[in-house]
Amino acid sequence: MSRFVLSASVFLHRDGEILILKRAGGYAGGGWFVPGGHVEFGETPLDAAVRETLEETGIILDPETLTLAGVTTFFPAPDVQHHGVIYVAPCPPEAACVINEEHEGFRWVTPAYYRDRFLNIERMRQLGIGDDLILTTQETRRVTDAVMRTLGSAR
Repeated sequence: MSRFVLSASVFLHRDGEILILKRAGGYAGGGWFVPGGHVEFGETPLDAAVRETLEETGIILDPETLTLAGVTTFFPAPDVQHHGVIYVAPCPPEAACVINEEHEGFRWVTPAYYRDRFLNIERMRQLGIGDDLILTTQETRRVTDAVMRTLGSAR
């Protein structure tokens, strides 16, 4: 039986940098990602992006400040199709990141640093990372490039 999975994420930005979170364990433990997660039944991707950001960072977003950056599509298993709805939003000036138990750290980095350090396809191939994860990374890199254009940081 085939499954369809939907997630929502946010490139939260301030002063030319984006917020990334380091997963503590479980799925993709040790990896660095922007805030996000699964869209629950009955929830819109926009609502999920706002909820996941609050749950993972303690930062409250106004849904009207989120702009669609792109949609990723990948196939993590032969019978699973995953779509990720990815937004970009300014971080409220007074907001401070307080991570939840799913994460063990956070950093503010330039989008170019995130792309080049954590979405480097050549490096992943050298490390023997599988094609399924590389395809996922290519999709994330494509949307990251779109975010960089949106933020005017395509350097």
